[in-house]
Amino acid sequence: MVLINTASLRAAINLFNLLGTISGVGKSYWLLCLFLYLLMQGAPMAIGLLLPIVPKFVLIPLSAFAVIYFSWVMAAMIGYVMYQHHSELDIEPVMAPDGPQIEPEDPAIAEARRRDAAVANLVQNGDMQGALGTAREWQRTGSDNVDDQRRYHRVLKLTEQTDELTRHAQRLIPLLLQRKHESEALEVWSSCYKRAPQFKLDSAEITLALAQYAWKGMQVRHVLALLQTFEKHHPAHALTPAAQELIVRALKLGTDKPEQALRVFMRMKSRYPDHPSTQEAEWVLRDELKQVMAAG
Repeated sequence: MVLINTASLRAAINLFNLLGTISGVGKSYWLLCLFLYLLMQGAPMAIGLLLPIVPKFVLIPLSAFAVIYFSWVMAAMIGYVMYQHHSELDIEPVMAPDGPQIEPEDPAIAEARRRDAAVANLVQNGDMQGALGTAREWQRTGSDNVDDQRRYHRVLKLTEQTDELTRHAQRLIPLLLQRKHESEALEVWSSCYKRAPQFKLDSAEITLALAQYAWKGMQVRHVLALLQTFEKHHPAHALTPAAQELIVRALKLGTDKPEQALRVFMRMKSRYPDHPSTQEAEWVLRDELKQVMAAG
């Protein structure tokens, strides 16, 4: 494949080119090897079957035909696999075969797949330092590239570098939310929180947005973990009433702990008496507040 693609014997005996081709083709490469092995047995078997039944003067041309036929089939199979994976092998097909037209792959997607494969190979070979260094460099030069950033996060999760994992998450989570990957952003936060329970996002806006998404999915524990120290971590922030309202909803409707929700509401009532979020929290706790008033 390398020889056909590059027309260079030096490239064809280069180990890195061979490994890159195998990685690019993937599991189809091993299926190809299996079928090529079976086809290699075809010519000798055909000649063995012909030997006792055909005249000797016909045997040589028939043997040549068998060898040429099976070689042609093997070449065609190799060519078909190369066409299937032309993007990974950096081949531009001259003309597509008859049938449905295949849309050309986005160069950015192809490059992301190539980089993913390169880092995955380093990890599989036990070279974690190489994988980490390569992924770090790509994320450094591609600060707005989601693929480069999420790849670095995946590699960091395989290491013990918790501080770097949480530091990088401060950049990755806002980027994922910006690109509407809310579920993935929440997963990134969760992986950091499990490793470092003290982990807090620097941005109040991002924290509340992530908590609101978690609430939509009724992931109440995530909501409370995100917002439990919101007021302390972001003192006097304009979003504090909205965060506390969400805490009230999570405690009352998500965990059935109205007593705790009432304590949060009372703090809201004393600090933000006229805020719309306080009024919403009051409506959520209307039954509990009636009981308190009746008891008083």
